[in-house]
Formats: sequence, structure tokens, C-alpha cells
Amino acid sequence: MILGAEKSDEISRLCKNERVALISNDRSRVKDMRSSFHALKNSVQIKRILSPEHGYHGDHQAGIPSEDSFDSDLKVHIFSLYKESGKEEYSSSGDLDKKMRSEDTQDAGKFPSNEAIEGIDAILFDLQDVGTRVYTYISTMLYSMKASILYGKRFVVLDRPNPITGIIREGPVLEYPKYSSFIGPGPIPLRHGLTVGELALFFNEKLLSGKCNLNVVRMDGWKRNTWYDETGLPWVSPSPNIPTISTATAYPGAVMLEGTNVAEGRGTTNPFLTLGAPWVDGFKASSFLNELKIPGVKTIPVRFRPTFSKYSGQLCVGVEVFVLDRKDFRAFKFYTAVIQYLHDEYPDFSFYGDYFDRVCGGRMIRDKILNGDTLVEIMESVGQGISLFNDEIRDYELYK
Repeated sequence: MILGAEKSDEISRLCKNERVALISNDRSRVKDMRSSFHALKNSVQIKRILSPEHGYHGDHQAGIPSEDSFDSDLKVHIFSLYKESGKEEYSSSGDLDKKMRSEDTQDAGKFPSNEAIEGIDAILFDLQDVGTRVYTYISTMLYSMKASILYGKRFVVLDRPNPITGIIREGPVLEYPKYSSFIGPGPIPLRHGLTVGELALFFNEKLLSGKCNLNVVRMDGWKRNTWYDETGLPWVSPSPNIPTISTATAYPGAVMLEGTNVAEGRGTTNPFLTLGAPWVDGFKASSFLNELKIPGVKTIPVRFRPTFSKYSGQLCVGVEVFVLDRKDFRAFKFYTAVIQYLHDEYPDFSFYGDYFDRVCGGRMIRDKILNGDTLVEIMESVGQGISLFNDEIRDYELYK
């Protein structure tokens, strides 16, 4: 399989004699383990790097802004596309999840500045997405496409695989534009089943007031039913809390826990597959969830102490999640059942209402849980939106 970033001849032709700004990070690697910057620097004139959330080196936790800098190793200026919004200052590790909820719903600090792309002819985008609408790299792409129209720059997407395949879609389609934000850029499902190149084509047609001068450098050899670990490419965690393919597979459902007062495993060695709170009975929770017999998943009771984020330093009790059959597992269904159980069983459970709705793309899921709708009823409502989206997106799919 050949990544878009590995097609140097095509990229050279597209960007001949052009000065380029590269949207990427050090976690975006090609097959021989070179970073995107090092793989491309001999093919195009990279004048600067634009870095997404988590910073160029991937060392910032979610919600922590990064600033512009000069990288003495790469000998290039790095301009941040995830700067302080100015709404709320970060103070301590205990506030980390609150900071994330604040920053990830703000547009301020997320657009390329005039300074960042002054003297640039084209913007190249090469970031590894994880296949979930909430993951902010696709919002960085959309916001930068808008900037490319404003400043008259070409935009080139170097395509990469959807690591959790392009054949499975889950969760509500975001109600656009009412619930759009940096964690929900457009009317797509939570698990969108698209590559960044396909999303760029969709965004360009559906979400931009003018047309972006867009090129997508396609991959060779990727098929829609391919999981990332079947590509022969090394998995390099694209951000601190997506360490494995299993994590990415659970993320389209587990991310909803960020909109509740239940710890989603940040600050542990198994984020998004560990969940709980000081007031949860892990044995009871695990038994209940296993009795639901949701395909592809089992849980066991667990105790953990997060080193940061929710309940930092406190003993939490809950469940550890094991994805046993990823082809059958549906993260949104499973974690909706988790949240239903926690809401019904524990008076201490609560939603961070507005943020939960932003993650889900609307109020429907929270309202249905509060109203006592069954899991079957919720899934039927969500399925209608997925069917419509499948029809709408077909013209933008580049791979079979």
C-alpha cells in the first residue's frame, strides 16, 4: 500500500516551484518510519509547518494549546493551529478535562493566520485521522480549507487510511449548523467511515461558501474493508490517548463519556477502554454489561487511579473493555448502553449537557436516555440518519 505522502513524483508535479506550508505532526509517518516532513522535504519547498491539536511533537494532552515556535532540529518555523482561545486559563492537571471541553468547542486560535501562510503558494495536509467526527484533525483540515479560499492558496490533501475501515458508520449525524463546533465540523456520523481525502471532497462541496482549489493525492492499494494493521504500515499513535487500533475502534462510542462525569480512562495506560468513577460498583456494572450480550465485546471489573483529568489521584471503580471481535463490535451501541446503565443506576451520574450534545451532534441521544428510551429505540433513530448519509456520501468515496 502506498500513502499519498509517499507519491513524491505526483506531489512534485502538483507543487512544482511552489512554496508550501505543511499541516502535519511528527506522528504522521510513512512506511519507512520517516516523518511526513522528512519524507516530503526533498520533493517540495516546505517553508513552514502548521501543527494541529497536541502540538507538532504530539506531547500536549487534549485541550492544551501550543504556541508558535522555531524548531532548531528541523530548522523550520512551526505555527500552531491550536492556540489559546482566551476563554479560560489552564491551571492544574485536575482541570485538564474542563480545559479540553472549553477549548475544543471554541473556534478562536484554530485558523491559520495571515502570518502563517504569508508568502505561501500551497497548503499540504498530511495528518493521520482516527475515523471519528470528534477527533479534531478533520476540523483543522476544514478550517484550513476555509483559510485557503480567503488567502487564495491551493490546498492539497495527502490521503491516509481510515484506520477503523471505510465500511462501518455509527452514531448520530451531526445537526448542522446548529451543533457544529471544532469537535463536530459538519453533518457526518460519529464514526464517519471516510478518509481525510474523501472528507475534503465532501467539505469542499457541502460546507464551504466558495470552492477551495483542492487536490487529493490518493493512496494506492487501500480498500474500504481494510483495518490499519492490515496495511503493512506501522501504527504510530496520532495523539497521546489513541495508543492502539483497539482504542481507535472504541473511540467513536467511548468519546461520549467525555460529556459525563465518568472517567473515560485518560490518565491511565488504557484510555477509552477503562471507565469508572469513585461511586461505581465495578462487579455489578461488568455483570450487567456482559449480560446484554452486545456482539464483539466483554468487560471485567477494574480499579484505577487516573494520574490526570477526572478524579485525578482518586480511586475509581468501573470496567475494563475488551474488543474481542472488531468486525462485529459497534462502539456507539455499546457505550450508549454503558451510559444508559450509569444514568439509571447511579444518582451521582451526570451529563456535561452542552458538551455531551456537541459530541453527539445534537440533543437526541441525551434526551432519549433521560426519557428512558430503550437501546433498540435509540439505535433505530440513529440508523435512519446513517442510511441517508450513506446515500449522500457515495459520490465522494474514492476507494472500493
